[in-house]
Amino acid sequence: MKNEYKPKPFTQQLAEQAHTDMYTDLDTQRTLCNVIKQAFRACQEDSYNLKATRDLLLEALWMGQRMSKKLSDNKKQELQLEQHEDTEEFAFCVDWSKFKNLPARGNHD
Repeated sequence: MKNEYKPKPFTQQLAEQAHTDMYTDLDTQRTLCNVIKQAFRACQEDSYNLKATRDLLLEALWMGQRMSKKLSDNKKQELQLEQHEDTEEFAFCVDWSKFKNLPARGNHD
């Protein structure tokens, strides 16, 4: 059985590191981190641009939703694959041949 998800608390130290990371160079990819960095920079006091910030945050939300859906779909496929493999592995693990001549006794739940 897999471990239960336990969220990590967002501490002051992590917040300070994230703030520092907001000013690191962007790479050439259009990643969620880069979009969030651009939105953060667009809403600074010296370069305030509300429209650009909102557009970037909408894109970041869209990217996050796509990532979440993809992760959910991957998890569903993984579970289906595990169930399929288990079914094949254990489908015929009981030897029913020795019970074929016994009379039916009904359901005694």
